[in-house]
Amino acid sequence: MLGMIVGLYVVGSIGFFAQAYRHAKAHGWMDADVEIQPPATEVVELFTSERKAA
Repeated sequence: MLGMIVGLYVVGSIGFFAQAYRHAKAHGWMDADVEIQPPATEVVELFTSERKAA
């Protein structure tokens, strides 16, 4: 159960960061020191949906 949540979160994060990185590169934002963080609501929704499924 917990492993599934962590696995989904890791896979989702990798996809999110890859997309954010491509987006930032396309707009030339990589010059600035920007901390890219996934939206907290996305993480909360992932946890709540996992709990409902369990």
